[in-house]
Amino acid sequence: MQIPVEPMSRLQHYIGTSADVDHLPFVKDVHGLAVHPYRQGIAVGLVDFDHPGGEDFTLDPTDYPDRVVPALTERFGGLGELTLRESKTGLYFTPHP
Repeated sequence: MQIPVEPMSRLQHYIGTSADVDHLPFVKDVHGLAVHPYRQGIAVGLVDFDHPGGEDFTLDPTDYPDRVVPALTERFGGLGELTLRESKTGLYFTPHP
């Protein structure tokens, strides 16, 4: 059976925060920002809708400072000081016509 999905690259960042974030639910907005509590901070990713599909496991070191931090601080201004602890890359799957 053919399943019409396409793999997409996903970068995930684990961030320490100075604010208590254990009460936050999983949040994903319409712009592709996904945030949830993880360890003593949060896990966050931001979909790059302009990135071509496929199995790309390249870890872009500019993703967090250039894309994620501005989006995160705009939508979650009360997180306090943010400390990048780890970044990982993986895949998620999207519908493909």
